Formats: sequence, structure tokens, C-alpha cells
Amino acid sequence: MKLINLYRVTLTGLLACTLSAYGQQGSNNVEQRVDSILSQMTLGEKLSYIGGTPFFDVKPIPVPNLQVRFNPQLFQTDAGLGVRITPASVRYPAGPVLAATWNPDRARDLGAGLGRDTRARGFFTILGPGMDFYRTPFGGRNFEYATGEDPFLGSQLVPEVIKNIQEQGVWACAKHFVCNDQEANRTNINTIIDERTLREIYLPPFEAAVKEGHTATVMGAFNFVQIGTLPSAQCNESSFLLNQVLRRNGASKGS
Repeated sequence: MKLINLYRVTLTGLLACTLSAYGQQGSNNVEQRVDSILSQMTLGEKLSYIGGTPFFDVKPIPVPNLQVRFNPQLFQTDAGLGVRITPASVRYPAGPVLAATWNPDRARDLGAGLGRDTRARGFFTILGPGMDFYRTPFGGRNFEYATGEDPFLGSQLVPEVIKNIQEQGVWACAKHFVCNDQEANRTNINTIIDERTLREIYLPPFEAAVKEGHTATVMGAFNFVQIGTLPSAQCNESSFLLNQVLRRNGASKGS
């Protein structure tokens, strides 16, 4: 994926989230609004915006006279088993425990609790829930993934977590998109997978997160992925994953 396309995808996602945070996102015009904002920004301002501040936060839009009503700094907190980077937060049971209940009510309870804790600590976003699979006991992040080993189970539980986080007035973040099977050496691992397995095993929870949970944000995975005959690419730079699957089809398995 060319660098110019990567930065445009990143900017579009960040700006769309900024607009939706304050109720400015219309039903059909978010792309036009993003294009309007981008047209008012220099290359230097665009690069500055996607740089983040400090580690988890999104900067205010760095254009003093920009024709947009709000341009706040977006404060985000990491997740896992509760709200991180803050003291005195509730710690919840591991994701496999939720999956083992097969109970959407428990997913709703978890989401509501995470949402309340996030809002109470002044954050816009919590970087969860996680929804990858236990393909190996050495995964390293299995403790936070609420999907078990069943894509249908994940697609039933994950939207309930997300909806109840967002009912508390904060954003959820579906992660890690996609095929994040291993934590050790995570930025160099290359997951080799055929497209049918991708769509039938890995994508259903993400599709449900987008189409049923209406997740505000999606976090890319750290690893490389090689899908069928497509060349290997890092998940955050894969045009197939970001454009064809996520942006055009909402993580749909039917494209």
C-alpha cells in the first residue's frame, strides 16, 4: 500500500470519528465533510494530526481557522480486563470467562461497566473489546478476547459489549483487525491464510461489531497477513483489509 493511501485512510478514520463524537455526522455526508476538512489542511498539518498525542490520544485538528465546529483532543484509554493507564479501575474477568457463559446478558453487563468506568475517568474511547481467536495457546492476548474458538459465539457476544459501552456515551474499539494469533514477535509474524478461512472464521465477530454493534472505531492488528494469492502486507497497510473488507463492506464476508 502506498504511503499516501495509508495516510489518507488514517486521516479519514480519525476525522470521521472526530465528527461523529459531537453529533456532526450526517447520515450520508461524512465522506464529503472529511474531504472538505482535508482540503483546508496542508501536508504538514495532516502529518502532524496523525502523529497522536501522547501515546493513545488523538490531537486537536491543528488548523486554527478550520471550518469545523469542534476540534478537541480525543482522550483514549487502553483496555484488556478493565480501564488501563488510570488508577483504581474495576478489573473484570478474562474474555474466555465471558465466552464460556454463552450469555449475552453477561456481555451487556461487561459493556455497561466498561463504559461507565471509561466515562468516569474522562476518556472518549476505550480500546476494546478484543475479538480474535484462540488458534494457539501461545497467543499472548487470549486472556482479553471474548470470542472463544467459535466465530458465531463471538458474533453474538461482541456487539452486546460494544453497544453497552457506547450507551454510556463513550466509544468502543473493535480489535485487533485481523488474524492477530500471536503476541510474541507480533510485528514480524506473517499469518498465511486462505480467503475462505478469513471470512468464515476470523471476520464474523468484526462484521457483527460493525453492522450490529456499530462500533465507533476499529484497531488494526500488528502482524503481517498473506491472504490467498495476495502479497503479504502488514494488517494496518493492507488495502484489501482496510478498503475492500472494512470500508466498502463493513467487514462483510459477502464481498
